Amino acid sequence: MAYTLQDTRTISLAQGEDLSSAQFQFVKLGTDGTVRVCDKLSAPLGILENTPSAGVTGTNGSYQPGQYYATVSVDGVTRIAVDGAYSAGTLLVPSASTPGYGSSIDNASTSWLYARAISLQASTTGGDIIGCRLIGPVGATGFNG
Repeated sequence: MAYTLQDTRTISLAQGEDLSSAQFQFVKLGTDGTVRVCDKLSAPLGILENTPSAGVTGTNGSYQPGQYYATVSVDGVTRIAVDGAYSAGTLLVPSASTPGYGSSIDNASTSWLYARAISLQASTTGGDIIGCRLIGPVGATGFNG
């Protein structure tokens, strides 16, 4: 690959739902200040980098450091799970069909609200994890095909 992941900026925030199967997906900041999987109508905060376990507490019910926290890439080069086959250079938005996954702006009949990444390599099918560069978020309403 012709890119590196060295310059990715991340933040850690509490998770608001089970994110153990959401690694490399778009996430948003919920109204309660926690990280949640992003739907197509929300502005993506970034891309989830880890797989935090849900509901993990100590034997006495107290919080265990690191168990509830989501690490989110907010700037730089990272990876993203996509919902279809796309070429390098595709502007990616949250998917309508697979929440959290990246999708192209022209991959639906309804308007997209926020583009958040550009693919750095091609994908061949839904579920592929490809390199991307985080941008924006950039308003994308009305850009659909």
